[in-house]
Amino acid sequence: NFTGAAAVGDQLYFTTANGTSNSELIKFDGTTWTEQPTHWASNGGLTGVWFAKGQLFITADDGAVERVFAVSPFNKTWSSSDLNSGEIVTFEDSHHVSQIVDAGAVVLAASTNGDIYSIKDVAGTMTLKGQTNIPFEEVHSISAAEGIVFFGTKEKSRAVGRFYRADLTVADDLYVLANRQLIKEWVISGVDTTPKFMFASRDSIYCGI
Repeated sequence: NFTGAAAVGDQLYFTTANGTSNSELIKFDGTTWTEQPTHWASNGGLTGVWFAKGQLFITADDGAVERVFAVSPFNKTWSSSDLNSGEIVTFEDSHHVSQIVDAGAVVLAASTNGDIYSIKDVAGTMTLKGQTNIPFEEVHSISAAEGIVFFGTKEKSRAVGRFYRADLTVADDLYVLANRQLIKEWVISGVDTTPKFMFASRDSIYCGI
């Protein structure tokens, strides 16, 4: 099963997994499909891939822990030891990273555990530099434009979808979301109204429900 896709210039990267096993990182250069070796080919499942700030952000799940890695794909020779260590974020695997977006000062990783993680390049190393919790909600999508962050959630106890905006602020050298405002709420009986994916154009934000 394909679990993620990311464009890097004229190349595409895909992640696949069969549960938490038989996982592949695949590169397509416009002509040839190539499986790239990683630690997770035989040790777990790759659950997603995104490209931001010159880095591939790759998530993996070994059946117990969800992990977030960052690696530059440029002139990269992959090996079976790649993604074996150096994870930026870890959390228990009943939840997953839903979307990762470049928000300007930091990269934001949204998770269905209700947290939005702020990741910043510190002296060439992607480092966790803040965490915002959205109480009682799962974060299923996120995007950013002109310094404003937008994200979509599902209430943990009910099938209620919500669309928020917030400001990215710095407090004690930590990047967090503040001034959260609810823009739209969807409540339709028997229908999953969770905003599942989000992206920004020049003047609009789009989300799929």
